[in-house]
Amino acid sequence: MDYDARRADLPGHVIRIVHLQELHVFDPERLIAAAREAGWRPIPTRPGRTKKEDPTEDLQGAASYLAYLRPPIPGTEPLAQQQSAWLLREADEVIDWSEHPITAEFANGRLLQGDNSGRPTPQRSERSDT
Repeated sequence: MDYDARRADLPGHVIRIVHLQELHVFDPERLIAAAREAGWRPIPTRPGRTKKEDPTEDLQGAASYLAYLRPPIPGTEPLAQQQSAWLLREADEVIDWSEHPITAEFANGRLLQGDNSGRPTPQRSERSDT
C-alpha cells in the first residue's frame, strides 16, 4: 500500500469520511488516566513556562487520542455525533496532497426546532459512566 500516493495513482474508489463528535467531560481525571493507559502522552509545557497557557489542552489531546482509537471515551458522554462521507472524484485529491483545506458541513439546530428563544431545549438522556 502506497500511503504517499496521489488520488490519480490509486485504482478503484477513494471515500472520504469526516466525523464530528462533541463530548461533555464530566470526569477529567478519568479521561486523562484512560488516555495515558492507551499510550497518550501530554504535550510538554513550553520552555520558560511553569504551566500550560491553556489548561484544557491536555483534555483536548486526551479526548482526541481516544476518539481516534475507540469509543466510548471514559469520563465523557457524547452530546452529538455526525458523519459525512463522499466518493472522491477524479479531479479531487487525497488530503495529504490537497492544496485546499478539507471542509464538511453538518446539520445544526436540531434542538432549536419549535423554540423561539434561541436557547437549546434541554433534552438529555441519563449519563453513562461506562
